[in-house]
This record gives sequence, C-alpha cells and structure tokens, in this order.
Amino acid sequence: VELDADITLEEPLHYDSHLPLRIEGNGYTITGPDVAIDDPELPGDRYGEPSGGDAFVLMGGGNVHMNDLTIADASGNGIYMEIPADRDGLVRVTFEEVHLTDNGLSGLWIEEQANEAGPIAGQASIFLGFDESSVTGNGFAGEAGQEAYADWDGVRVNEGGEGSIRLRTTDSHFDGNAAEGIELDEKGDGSVRADLEESTFNGNGEQPQFSDDLEDGFDIDEADAGGILVVMEDVEASNNFDEGIDLDEEGHGDVILRFEDVTANGNNDENIKVSEDAELEDAEPPFDGGGDIRFRFEEVTANGSNDDGIQLEEFGPGDLRGTIEESEVTGNGDDGLDLTQAATGEGLVKIDEDTDVSGNADDDVNPDGVTVVTEGDN
Repeated sequence: VELDADITLEEPLHYDSHLPLRIEGNGYTITGPDVAIDDPELPGDRYGEPSGGDAFVLMGGGNVHMNDLTIADASGNGIYMEIPADRDGLVRVTFEEVHLTDNGLSGLWIEEQANEAGPIAGQASIFLGFDESSVTGNGFAGEAGQEAYADWDGVRVNEGGEGSIRLRTTDSHFDGNAAEGIELDEKGDGSVRADLEESTFNGNGEQPQFSDDLEDGFDIDEADAGGILVVMEDVEASNNFDEGIDLDEEGHGDVILRFEDVTANGNNDENIKVSEDAELEDAEPPFDGGGDIRFRFEEVTANGSNDDGIQLEEFGPGDLRGTIEESEVTGNGDDGLDLTQAATGEGLVKIDEDTDVSGNADDDVNPDGVTVVTEGDN
C-alpha cells in the first residue's frame, strides 16, 4: 500500500490476512479516528483489546512493515495487533521513519497472551524493530481517577506460549507517554532480547488518570522458562515518573546485561532496577526458579534519582556478578549501588577506579551477600 495524501479516519482500518502488509507512507499522516470509545477493562484484568478508536487493527498475524508515516490522534490505539493462536514461526513488525504520536491509548499494542475470550498463547515469536522512529505522547485518554485508562504504554508487547520477543531500536525515541515508553511482557517458554542503540526513553509514566501507579521508561517482565538479554549503547532513560530502566525475571533463566554509554538520571524511583526471582524474596528452599544476573556497565551514568541509583537484586539460586567501569552514580536519594545476593550463589561486583560512586543520601555502596572489589583494593 502506498499513500499519496494525508488520511483522516472515521473508523479503524482493519487488516485480517496472514499475508505480509507493507505501507509506504511517503511522509503523510493518518489521523484519527477521533471517536468516543468504550471504557477499557481495568489494568489488572486486561490483556489486549481493540477499540473503535484505533487507527489500525491487525488480526491476521502477518508480517508488517511501515515506512515514512505518522499515525496520530486516534482516540484508541495507534496500532492494535493480535497474533492468532495457530500462527507459528517468527512474526516481524518493523518501522522505519514512523511516528506514533498522541494516540489516546497505546501507540502500538501487540497481543499474544491468553485472555478471558480464549487462548492467544501460540507458538509464534515476535521481532519488533524501530529505525529512526518515535513513539511519543500516547496513553492520555481518560480523566483523573479513571484507572481503566491507566497503563497504556507507548509500546506494549504481550507474548505467551513457546515464543520469544526480540526488540531492536536504532536512533528512535519513546518519550512522554502516559505509561511506559516500552513494556515487554513475556510468559511461557521463551526469552526476551533487546538491542537498543541511540535511543531515548525519557519523561514517561506520568499517568494522570491514576497517579497512584506511576510508570517507567523501559520495562521488561519475563516469567517462566527463559531469560533476559539486553544490550544498550548510547541510550538515555531519564526523568521518568517511576524507574528509568526496570527489568524483572522470574523462573528459570538469567539476566545478562551489556550497557555502554547509558544515561539514567533524575527518575522518580530507581534509575536502573534489575531483579531476578523477586517472587522468592520471602520464600524458603527448595526454590522453584533460579538464574544469574551477569552484567558489564561501562560509561553508565545513574545520578539524581529519588531512590537508588542502581539496584541489582538476585533472590533465588544463582549468582550476581559484574563489573562497573568509567561510570558515575551520584546524588541519589537513597543508595548509590544497592546490591543483593540472597539464597545460594555468589555475589561479586568489581568497580574500577574511574567510577565515581559518591554523594548519595544513604550508602554509596550497600552490599547484601555481595563482595564488592574496588580497583586498587588488596
């Protein structure tokens, strides 16, 4: 499909085929529909659901590529995509110079988890790519006190069944959304891998519809079998209303992180928060879970949060091991580095002499079950 003019919608565009869809936007804008929508389900009960105010509703599970296009001012989701239970293999959803802006619910919602209407927990994996694109100002439908209009992220991916999620962003921006900039939620036998480069996740999570539950810049929740692998280079996640970067892994799987030139400053809660098997925090052995947190942070800046600068917590069987080099963790409202290794396993974190961890309101380094080695120590 090739656009030759701007389009104003009065109702959603539907595409229900399993065949690939490619849209060449040629710099044009699809606006609306600007219509009244039914109140969504409450966040605690909700998986995905299309609305009458969505710009695109994609139900066939085919690959999607959009180029040089803006989708703006829909009263529902900019794009709602549901992957059928019988779809297998890899579903590719890619955007190049695409801007999802000021839509009332999510900019993009991809759904493949079970819900009350039936199982959508299929075999497919999801690849999601953004290149020179942006997702900004989404999720502000509703008024203060309307909890059902909360938790509509800039980008949300729910994946269930046996598949995995793979995310790649390059020179893209996920800023100023009411809930998370990006949230990836993976359940079942599968993992999450995210490769983020030259991208921002700033100023997300204000959520005026339900200010009791503020949200993050970049969020991954991974449960059951499978782990999390995140590679970030030249990424910023600052001034979000909850955490800047929030990664949670539950079950059998590791969290592996490689951060270089990452800035997470001035977030309302932790700047960077990583937990492995958090559900085991108060459990007694034997544990049903386990995995490591392994990381390398180089040129990471995590200053000026209202809580910890960097919090890394490993609660089940597994190790917490990593290095911090040429980084800065200063002026935070609680600890600079909060490092926890609970249960069985080894905790070892090495910090080089070019890293500044100072001036934090509580401990600069707060280790619990973790040996911290600073370069130059004997």
